[in-house]
Parts: sequence; C-alpha cells; structure tokens
Amino acid sequence: MRIVSSSGFGTAILRSALLVACVLFAGFSTRAAAAARPCCQITSIDTRSGTVTAQDQATGQTFQFAVTDTLLLFTLKVGQSVSADLATRRVTAAGRTACCPIVTVSPSAPSRTSRSALAVEPPAAGTAPASIGLPKIAVMAGPPTRTIVRRETHWELRRLNATVDGKPTEFEVLHLRGIKGIETADRLPDAARQFLLAHAGTLPPDDVGHYVVNLKLVEAWAKTHSVPESLKKKSVGGGHSDCSNPFKSTHCAGEAVKHAENEVAKQADALRKQAGEEWSHLSREIAHDLKMAEDLAQKCVSDQTLASGPRRVSVSNLSTAATLPIDLPGKDGRVSGKARIAVRRIDLKADVEVAAFVIPCAFVVTAFPAWVRPKSVAVNGTLTVASAIDLELHSRGDFQKNLPMPLPTAPVQIVPPIVILVDEIPVELDIGLEYEGQVAIEAHGALDATLRAEDEQTIPLNFLCDGRGCRRHGEPPPATPAAHKPSAELQLNARGRATITPSVYPALRLDVNLGALAARIGPEVYVTADFRGAAGTDCAGAGTAIVAGLAADVFGGVNLRYVVEFLRPELPGAESAAKSATIKGQSPLSRQKLASFPVGTPPVAAQSTKSGSASAPCPSGDSQLTPRRIR
Repeated sequence: MRIVSSSGFGTAILRSALLVACVLFAGFSTRAAAAARPCCQITSIDTRSGTVTAQDQATGQTFQFAVTDTLLLFTLKVGQSVSADLATRRVTAAGRTACCPIVTVSPSAPSRTSRSALAVEPPAAGTAPASIGLPKIAVMAGPPTRTIVRRETHWELRRLNATVDGKPTEFEVLHLRGIKGIETADRLPDAARQFLLAHAGTLPPDDVGHYVVNLKLVEAWAKTHSVPESLKKKSVGGGHSDCSNPFKSTHCAGEAVKHAENEVAKQADALRKQAGEEWSHLSREIAHDLKMAEDLAQKCVSDQTLASGPRRVSVSNLSTAATLPIDLPGKDGRVSGKARIAVRRIDLKADVEVAAFVIPCAFVVTAFPAWVRPKSVAVNGTLTVASAIDLELHSRGDFQKNLPMPLPTAPVQIVPPIVILVDEIPVELDIGLEYEGQVAIEAHGALDATLRAEDEQTIPLNFLCDGRGCRRHGEPPPATPAAHKPSAELQLNARGRATITPSVYPALRLDVNLGALAARIGPEVYVTADFRGAAGTDCAGAGTAIVAGLAADVFGGVNLRYVVEFLRPELPGAESAAKSATIKGQSPLSRQKLASFPVGTPPVAAQSTKSGSASAPCPSGDSQLTPRRIR
C-alpha cells in the first residue's frame, strides 16, 4: 500500500481544487461572455416611466427593462447596443454590470413586422435602430366625464376624467384648431408652439389641421427643452414682410385672398414647399444630436399612421317621425295637403375605427413635444332602415318646391363617447344619428293624390372618410336577403303632370374630437311618383281639355350619401374656425320601378280631336277630379 505524506496529500488537494476552479471559472466566463455580448439594440425610450424597449437582433424578440438611475436613463440613445441575460432577467448597458431588471419579455419573436412599428433596413455597422416603435394605443374603459375649461374661437381646453388601468385619471387636453389655434393658445409653451407651427406649415389642404396636446405633458417637456436654432430663425412674427416665413402662413394666405384664386394656390404651394424644406432641416439637426442615421431621422419626424383597431357598435329599434302641413301659394294656383315621414326602425351593426397621425420621435425620444392629429374614421357593417311615407297632395297651377321635413336636426347620441388613448393623449370619438327628410314637388295642372309607401332596406357600410372624402374600405359585409318587400298604394286624379318625391336620410355621424373630423354616411330612401295626364293647354281658350288618358310610374330607390367636414381655418378664404372644409358625395345604390299604371280612359261623351285623345270640359279651379286607386 502506498502511503502519501501529509505534504503530498496537501499538494494533491491543492492541484484538484485549482483544476475545479479553472473549470468553473471557464464555464462562468463562457456564460458571462455570452450574457455580456451586445446582442440587442434599444428601439424606444420612455423617459417618463423610466422604461426602455430593446430587441434581440438575432431572434427578433423584444423586451423591456427598467432604468432607475436617472443619469443613466438620459445617457441612453435609441439604437444603442445593450447586453441581456434573459435567464437572470438582467441587462447590462453603458458598461454597467447587470444594471437593470427586465420587466417584460415578448412571448416569441414576431413572425412579421408589427403594425405598430415602422420597419427600416438595419444600417451596416451603425448605431441606428432597426425599427422605430410607435406609441401604444388603447381604448379607455367606460364613458369619460368631459368638461370644457376654456373655449376660444381657435382653441379649446378640456378636462377628461376616465379610468385607465383601473385607476381614476384626469387629463387636461388642449385642442388647437389650425395655425391660428397654435398661435393664439396662451396655455401652450412657446417652445412647443414653434414645433407645432413648423409642422402645421407642411400640411396639404386635405389634411386635418387639428392638434391634440396633453397640457401637463407638454408643460413638463418645455421645462427641460428649448427651441432648436433652426426654428428660432422662423419664430419672428409680424407684419407684411413676414410672408417669407412658411410657419406664419395664416396672415400670408389672408393677404393672398386679395389676388386671383390661382395666385392663392401658387403661394400656398410655395409656402408648403418652403416649410417642408425647413422641416427636413430640423430632422437633420435632430439626427445629428441623437446620433441617428439621417434616413431614419426623416422617418422618425414624419407623420406615421396609428390605428385604434375596430370597435364594435350595435344599436337597434331607433325611430323617429315627422308630419309636415303643406299650404303654399304658387303661380296661378295653390298647393295644399300634408306629408308624414316615419323612420320606424333603425338597426346598426358595425365596426368603427379611428386612425391618427403621430410623430414617432415625439414618443420614442424626448426631442419633440408629443401631439396627435386625427387622420380618418372608418366604418364597416350594415345599417337597416324601415321607413313609411304618407302623402296627401292637392295642387292647382305650377309649382316647384323642396319642402324640408321637421325631423330632429341635432345628432342623437346612440352610444357613449369612445376615448382612444395614444400614449397619454386622448382622442375622442362620438357616434350618433342625424335625420334629414324632404318632399320635392313639381306640378303643372290639376292634381289630387294620396300616396302610401313602406320599405325596408339593409345598406352595407364599408367606408373610410378623411380629408379627401369617403371611399370604399375593406370587404363589404355579406348581403342579407330582404325581410320585407316594399309596397306602395296610390290614389290619384290629375290633368297635367306632377312628380312628387318624399325622401328620408338617416345618417350615421362619426365625429372625432367634436368637429375636428366629422363624417356623415347613410342611405337616402326615396319614393318617386310620376303622374302624366293630358296637358291642359286648351283650357285657357276653348273651355275644353285634351284628355289623353293618365299614367303613373312609382319608383323606389336608395342613394348613399356622405358629408365630410374637417377644420382648416387657415385655408385661404376661411373666415373663422367655424368654417369647415366640406366634401359631399352621392352614389345610387338601387332604383326599381315598383309599378306602372294606365289610369282611366277618356269620358264617353267626349269628342275625339285626334288619335288617342278626347275633349272634355275644363275643371274649375276648385273642382274635384274623380279619383282612381292603384295598388
């Protein structure tokens, strides 16, 4: 048996310990190196919450980590490389060992580019990020409480109280109506004012010029930020010499109104072009300050679209009705009677979505103050309208009138207001119904008629509305068979010709920020009764009328109508913020002949004057014609 001396045993133990230590150290070093490897890049920084979002460049997986050290937080840049150990949920940034805990990790790498990210090609060996994240968007739970704090012609301050993430939250929201609103809002910090004026000067005429600002956020931002040099050069206000300043185009556009209309357009285009060049210069300045690639900076300071996602709206059994007495003098006669139009039932099933313009740099870095502009509102669904029309009409002489029906003119709110939260800036959506109705009358000769008509129409609504109007959007809902066949009953007698068209227009009104962008879309349901009798040309002389028989055509149809209104008070020729840019459109959806009737024959005692005609005594001004009934 071999005996090892104590000294030899100690040496063996030491050698074994050193060997184990080396193995452990090598393993630890390998893991540490792996953990310390700069695997990821910062894609966005929220300095308000102290949360930083980063993405693993190899897998595409994203995560967020918290930075409690304020000094470190403000030294981090978008595009900067960091190291992350997802096992220990720690991040190493700016050379600090495991400085920051990972608070959230995406479940897996996204299979395609997210809607809420602006994809760009990663720069070669650069520090710019592979994408710029847009702000989060959410729909507030429950209806808000809204209070007007101060209302001026071109701007307004509102207070919203709502529940956000289970907590009662108050927002002070500044609504700026165009350049005039930005210039005159006394609660807006001057540093933010110059940014907004710079941006507003670049807007084309068909963009919404309504800016929404969280007042508390912009005031906090202004305490630590000043106006960039490129904007200071453009912040001088004043008189007529200031028309070279593209950010003061309100005054210049007003001056240009004095000239020919084409000159107004030319000057407006020149101002926008110059404003665009200044905005590009500003983006280059920001790119330099943030060490960001210039092409990425251009995207970071350009308007990007952020959509709320569809919001289901469903209402049923809405109704309204109106009766109109008719008693009007006309040329050589009079028209009298009454009309009643009833919307017996309205059912709406639709998804509504709001899209807004945002500047990514206003949310991912603190170089900009944050604002939101409404862009569009979309609806996809069906609107069912069941209507009934009752009309009694007596006329003598010549008439051509459009008589409006006394239906409710103010929007009838059908669901509580919806508030969409873009980061911490609320965008409001009100949904209601408006009604219009009229009776169009054109009569020549003598007419006594009653008309009763009932109809039910299910109209597909799949439209997106913005500053260019309304257009088809997405796939239309599947057609549903009509549950109700239209019917019409007509009783009449006439000599001459008459056309009467009662119509009703129930419109779905989608209103973003109480007038910033409003769209009315709906079906105009109408019935047209066209009566043709003999022209009474001989009644003035011989005392006889030419009676060629009587015919009646009854048509039923639907026109789809829309109206889009958006505030652009600084447009040439606009007098105040109340003047809106308005776009109207109409397209026929259906028209069908419900019936065509030959009515009556010439009197037997009448002497024929030509083929198909007969003579008969002329009616006196108040004579009653023998009615004939059509079903």
